[in-house]
Amino acid sequence: MKVLIIDDEILDITLLKALTEEVGCEAVCFTSSLEALEWCEKNDPDLVIVDCIMPPPNGLEFIHLFRGMPAHAEVPIIMVTASTEREIRYQALELGANEFIIKPVDKIEFIVRMNNMLALSQSRTQIRERNDFLSDILNSIQDSITILDKDLNITAVNPQVERQVAGKGNLVGQKCYEIFHGRKEPCLQCPAVKTISTGEKSFDIVLVGGPGETESWFELYAFPLRNSSTGELLGAIEYRRDITRTKKAEERLEHLAHYDALTGLPNRTLFFDRFNHALSRVRRAAGSLALLFLDLDGFKLINDNLGHDSGDILLKGVSERLLTCVRESDTVARMGGDEFTLILESITGSADAGRVAEKIIEVLAKPFNLGDNEKFIGASIGISVYPDDGDDTETLLKKSDSAMYAAKKSKDLKYVFYHDEDDDGMKLS
Repeated sequence: MKVLIIDDEILDITLLKALTEEVGCEAVCFTSSLEALEWCEKNDPDLVIVDCIMPPPNGLEFIHLFRGMPAHAEVPIIMVTASTEREIRYQALELGANEFIIKPVDKIEFIVRMNNMLALSQSRTQIRERNDFLSDILNSIQDSITILDKDLNITAVNPQVERQVAGKGNLVGQKCYEIFHGRKEPCLQCPAVKTISTGEKSFDIVLVGGPGETESWFELYAFPLRNSSTGELLGAIEYRRDITRTKKAEERLEHLAHYDALTGLPNRTLFFDRFNHALSRVRRAAGSLALLFLDLDGFKLINDNLGHDSGDILLKGVSERLLTCVRESDTVARMGGDEFTLILESITGSADAGRVAEKIIEVLAKPFNLGDNEKFIGASIGISVYPDDGDDTETLLKKSDSAMYAAKKSKDLKYVFYHDEDDDGMKLS
């Protein structure tokens, strides 16, 4: 280890150098504190031994200047002095000295005190290297790491956090819930709050971002931070992983599983789910419900002659017009191909369903602009009504489908109601 010795007396510096080398350390000696300070600008001593009474800058002034160098803020300093005045010792301690040795130097005392300071220097070096190592690990993690005390004050963050909350100044000392959530009080469900309260790790998925802000989803883990010697709870380590892309992908998959990719309408799966729930509601309310089954007339001809792109434009146009014919509480679904269903919930009677069917026929009668072509298309609609035509999904769907085919075969009717079976199997009106 390297020991810096500063003393303007040749005999003293010779003795200190000999004792330093006796314990196996390298001694770097200067009779001028200015020269020693210049050396310190490019070198790192493990221990400094400095005389108090020297030509300017004296020992006290040297300590002040030496401690002003960030790289040497924690290097142990032993002051050697012939003075026994307490005032000098107090000043030296205030400036950053760690130990004192009274001249004339006692060999055993010097070696003991020097070994103690070298051990301190070595411990600090090890701690600094360990902290640098941990800091490198912390800084290399792409997810957000925040260290909190027991009062939810931020004590440290990694660069990822600083990038996420850029523009909010120095984060250390600020409340985590103010920085990350814009709240005045902590959320009781927050994993960090739970961990500090219970001393156990905690987890949650949270949405960050309010009105006018970009919303982001995070997996939030909190782990207890304890004193390794006593086990005392000091705070929490909060680990945030941005799962916004994953969440949006899940939402997209969820949407694709329940909505038609072309028209954006509920698909067959969601139709059955909504229809079952609608039936449950009208049963409880002793109300009525109508199911309309619609099939486009002439769609295949347009699709075959003009191509699938034109067919897709037509289907989207039909979907938009169908939505204008129903209430927000009703459902328009695409069952596949050119088939659509409409759930009309809480109607007063079959006449309500008839009015909707007439409105559909009216809006679909207007031409559709398919790029360079303007085409007309019609629709055949079959209607079944709960509870008159059945009280379960399968029955009502089957009967509305049958009524739709009857409408398609009819020359005069564009929509047909299904009623109770007669001897021929079906009665239409």
